Amino acid sequence: MRMLGMNNVIASIAKQSLLAISLSIAIIACSDDDSATKPLSLPSEVADMDELEDYKCNLSLIGEIVYVRDKRKNYECDGDHWFESYNQPKSSSSVKNSSSSNKQSSSSKKQGDGGSRSTSSGQAEPVMSSSSSAKSSSSFMSSSSAKSSSSSKIGCKTETEDNCKYGELVDNRDGQTYKTVKIGYQWWMAENLNYETDSSFCYNDSVEYCEKYGRLYRWAAVVGKSESKCGSGNTCSLPSGNIRGVCPSGWHLPDSTEWNTLFNAVGGQSTAGKMLKSTSGWNDSGNGTDAFGFSALPAGYRLDNGWYFREGKEANFWSSTEHIFNELAYDLCLYDDNNHAYLPLGDKRFGSSVRCLQD
Repeated sequence: MRMLGMNNVIASIAKQSLLAISLSIAIIACSDDDSATKPLSLPSEVADMDELEDYKCNLSLIGEIVYVRDKRKNYECDGDHWFESYNQPKSSSSVKNSSSSNKQSSSSKKQGDGGSRSTSSGQAEPVMSSSSSAKSSSSFMSSSSAKSSSSSKIGCKTETEDNCKYGELVDNRDGQTYKTVKIGYQWWMAENLNYETDSSFCYNDSVEYCEKYGRLYRWAAVVGKSESKCGSGNTCSLPSGNIRGVCPSGWHLPDSTEWNTLFNAVGGQSTAGKMLKSTSGWNDSGNGTDAFGFSALPAGYRLDNGWYFREGKEANFWSSTEHIFNELAYDLCLYDDNNHAYLPLGDKRFGSSVRCLQD
């Protein structure tokens, strides 16, 4: 788990306590012994996977990285198991040492492994919408002023130039218009969804925050289901393929694999937070570079009891990927005091933001 700054402790305790109480049985079952203490001397390097498995991956080791010599790769603990890390050595002979900077601590969520659903091999290039757009619930238009996109890991946008490729999404359900951006081969909404539906909320129950940040949604709402069918305590068992849910026609809620694709497109998970965060709006010097035009804003989140926390400090975006324990689903988390992008488990009852991805 990630170590939060002192300024974040009070707010995070509330989130941790509520989630811990409601999920204590599930978490114990999931991790098989997450309360086990951290080994006194986790090595920075092991010979093979068999040796690595001697060091049980549990909640105390989340974020720790160990180099496996026969694989010539770094492996990272996500709280359940060791997975191939996004933070890899530059050459097969170099070893990435485990350090406290990679340690995620004091978080109510644990990082997911990115899920198992695969995405399609490519993304269709957007086209100009026709005058008959009324036949569908939404339309998407490629911006005539958009400049060519760049696949470079340093991004397509700087303080002085913006060479990202933008478009416009019109949601014909309510007439709202959203900026969109191409990152890699994916087209993303570059603004948070603000479509009003059941189980969606404005931060602090104030319309001005919806205008600024979009709405905060419970997980059942974002996948287009009722709380009784897909809410906390109910296994949703969504079909394979794209889940439109609350998104406009032609767009869908990204699954955890598609979020990981985004991380890779912007240079890797360890720096994705910095690349995806907006250049303003974050507290405590937590602004990002917004190097790819994603412009993630710190909308905070809503607890099940109606309390709101961490506006200005945290951004959370739902995925469509449900965890085996039906109280949880994966969501993207960005923080003001960290450049990392996390994909942990979130309580389905909490309210988080939504970014849709083009089909």
